[in-house]
Amino acid sequence: MARTKANPDMLDQSIMIKATVLAGVVFGIILIIVGSIRNYIGVAQGSVGDQVHTGINLLLCWVSVLSAIKTMNSMRKGIPHWRLLTAGFIVPLVGVVMYQLVFHLVSTFRHAKDANATGFKSVLFYMAVGMVVAGVALINLRVKNRKKVIIFEAVFIISIALLFLLLMK
Repeated sequence: MARTKANPDMLDQSIMIKATVLAGVVFGIILIIVGSIRNYIGVAQGSVGDQVHTGINLLLCWVSVLSAIKTMNSMRKGIPHWRLLTAGFIVPLVGVVMYQLVFHLVSTFRHAKDANATGFKSVLFYMAVGMVVAGVALINLRVKNRKKVIIFEAVFIISIALLFLLLMK
């Protein structure tokens, strides 16, 4: 019996779903571990330890999104740009929602205030960070000339910074 070729669009979709969900779950598990360590140490809100915790979470978001995008690109070289960008906000979405659910359940069963309580704004923030990471990763993966990569990255980051400043007014 002859074997039929797989639909390329279905293959792209399958790779995207697997890579983003796996990276998001790993991101969520690592966020839970870091949040548990934060609770164990007893870091106060607004302290230097709280700022370090936020920095670690942002670094973890960067690594998770970048790994998902590079994995997708290496598994399928011709995967469309929009799928790579979509992975940029799905990975943080899965990870942060998983993190929030676990700490909400833990605080419910302990009848305690959730020290790691975040909100919908933090989900949006991490999704925005993921999109920026995805944009930078996409530039690095698809543009071959190193000088053009530097120029495109600078323009991209400056435009994001200006957009951020305009939205903060």
